[in-house]
Amino acid sequence: MTTKKNSLSREDAQELYRDLQKTMKSMKKPKKSSGLPGDVAKQMASAIRQAMAKDDAAKGSTAQREMASPMSEEGDSLHGGMSAFMMGRESGALPQGAGRLTAISFVIFFALAKLTFSAFEYSGVLSVEDASASMPMRVRPTSLHQTNYSKEEIRILTALDARREELQERSRKLDLREEDVSRKDREFAARLTELRDLTEKLKIARERNEKQRNNQIEQLSNVYGSMNPTEAAELIEQLDVTIALKLLERMPEKRIGQILSLMSPDRALTITRMLSGTK
Repeated sequence: MTTKKNSLSREDAQELYRDLQKTMKSMKKPKKSSGLPGDVAKQMASAIRQAMAKDDAAKGSTAQREMASPMSEEGDSLHGGMSAFMMGRESGALPQGAGRLTAISFVIFFALAKLTFSAFEYSGVLSVEDASASMPMRVRPTSLHQTNYSKEEIRILTALDARREELQERSRKLDLREEDVSRKDREFAARLTELRDLTEKLKIARERNEKQRNNQIEQLSNVYGSMNPTEAAELIEQLDVTIALKLLERMPEKRIGQILSLMSPDRALTITRMLSGTK
């Protein structure tokens, strides 16, 4: 690799600095930030001025640095020069002549980067906002036919989906039927409770009526028993056989015999048979 040593005078550096300022002022402001803020440019300009001041204090001492001739390696060399310059400024280890040359290299790199980003922005390569605006997003609903499923898989999935809907419908009907059965069970339980209450009330009323009727028959039996047997026989013979039987059952046996002897033979025979069957 062939290299040559370049020696720049103070006048050349000042002329390059003025050209850089003119270029920066004439450049149009980009639509978006190119990633190099104005503070960095100010720091670089300040670094150039400090380097030239050190060069004046050195009284004409010059420094040379090898620079690669191919353009493909110039960017790496300039980047390394910037890093070395910043580290040298912090540590104070850079020589006076090297500071001047590094500052000039830094300015050249900045100018090239600025021009490159500006060219990209003017050409629309970095205009992300415009590019996104010209490409509207379209969201389309996907279906089974738009996926990578085969026809057999689509058929199976469709059948499974239909089966799922059928099972859901059956489950819904079963739930409705279960609710209907539960409602009817509650109605039947309420009706059964009402019937039990009604049966209990009827039983109590029947027992009360039976007791009241027995009391009445008991009173009538006492009345017929205290009457003259002939008169009692005539009245009992006119009554219904069932009532006559209940009246005679509550009388003493001697009184029953007297009344039956005064009745007609057929009536007396019927009541006697009924008394023998019940006792």
